[in-house]
Amino acid sequence: MNHAVRIDVLREKMQAQNVAGVFLPLDASLEYFTGAPRVESGQTRQRQNSAEYASILITESEIIYFNSRLSALGLLANNDKYPLINQIIAFPDADLSGATFIGVCSKLGIAGHKLGYLQDISSSLVLRLQEELAVSWVNFDPLVQQMRAKKDPDELFLMSKAASINDKIYHAVFPQLQPGTGVTEIAAEIDRLARVFGAANTSFTTSVMNFGAMEGISYGDHYPVLRRGYVLAFDYGVVYQGYCSDFGRTVFVGEPEQALINAHELVMLAQKKAIAAMKAGEISGTEVNRLAREVLKEGGYDREFNHRLGHGIGKDVHERPFLAEGEERILEQGMCFTVEPSLCLPYRALIRVEDVVMVLPEGGKNLNSTTWDLVVVE
Repeated sequence: MNHAVRIDVLREKMQAQNVAGVFLPLDASLEYFTGAPRVESGQTRQRQNSAEYASILITESEIIYFNSRLSALGLLANNDKYPLINQIIAFPDADLSGATFIGVCSKLGIAGHKLGYLQDISSSLVLRLQEELAVSWVNFDPLVQQMRAKKDPDELFLMSKAASINDKIYHAVFPQLQPGTGVTEIAAEIDRLARVFGAANTSFTTSVMNFGAMEGISYGDHYPVLRRGYVLAFDYGVVYQGYCSDFGRTVFVGEPEQALINAHELVMLAQKKAIAAMKAGEISGTEVNRLAREVLKEGGYDREFNHRLGHGIGKDVHERPFLAEGEERILEQGMCFTVEPSLCLPYRALIRVEDVVMVLPEGGKNLNSTTWDLVVVE
């Protein structure tokens, strides 16, 4: 991937807006622009000294990486792998107030200038520079989102690989789908298989939702053990070489009643029609969302589809733009989205499907290959 070209594009935008530098968080945007691995926080906060100032600063001539010493050790040991990063500033353990960060910024000549920020930069960083160096701020988040939305061939290859891992996981976990099995056991096996098949980790918390007569009325309130007459709804994804996948299927435990068979067919039809309509340059996220909803409404379901149709996906599992009401951006070739219609039928079933879809001139291309037929286990 040509990270230098991405930085050149960003710098052109900076020059056009008379911006002296852009601060980016140490997340997916760090990977996107430099190739250096993002800094993950895990399931809980890992607060290091002066961590609120952890960031990268891209100026017209330099890229400077700021982080706490402990968190920066990996990059310091491998800095030759990331030649685009000119300086690595590691905050000493004794620096609890951001003195190192402010000291370096003071010497860069950015005082009194306009700077760009992304939405996940800390408020502490923004306010400190504003108050002590009299900088003003420009929101660069929409521009970076726009850049990341269109994937290049290398990115699309990695996203295809991530999607294929989801397919492999589904087939490998299938023998475990038997009455009496706990959903936490299935979720744990999905997480284990993600690494077996080459993923770095899961892209979000794996969800195996088991719906039937004894479950609650919301997505997070499902029955803990598989039983005949229940319906499994999968929602999981992986991260492969920095790119995400997101996947869903529905499995019936025991032969379903005809009404549920019909509902499953409607969900699959809604997805199929939406994907076919995803032609580059011709349709907006709002319109794709509306098409899928119309299929379900015409089939007798209106309120039961109670979330957006999908979201952009790439280095993060949820990115702009969306397949949702209010998203007027026209789909472009190379964009990738999840397409995930569902029907939530309290005390009966959650029926869903989810695939990653690439936008092409002729319509969407599904990156997954797992069957869309109705699946029953006994």
